[in-house]
Amino acid sequence: MRQKYSSRLEFTVEQYLNRSIPYNLKTFRLTIFRFVTIWTTIIILLSTILVPGFDKFISIKRLEETHHF
Repeated sequence: MRQKYSSRLEFTVEQYLNRSIPYNLKTFRLTIFRFVTIWTTIIILLSTILVPGFDKFISIKRLEETHHF
């Protein structure tokens, strides 16, 4: 009797977990994946836009310091 009850309990818990976990994990993974991809694209875009401009700005500043425009 006891074994029957425990096996039934395990089965229901397993069913519940099987029903709820994969969906939650999928959505969780999707949100993490989306977040990471969005941030990497933002960082790449910012670095490609800002870094050359920043280098130019620094070089212009150095030119101003050396030549005293």
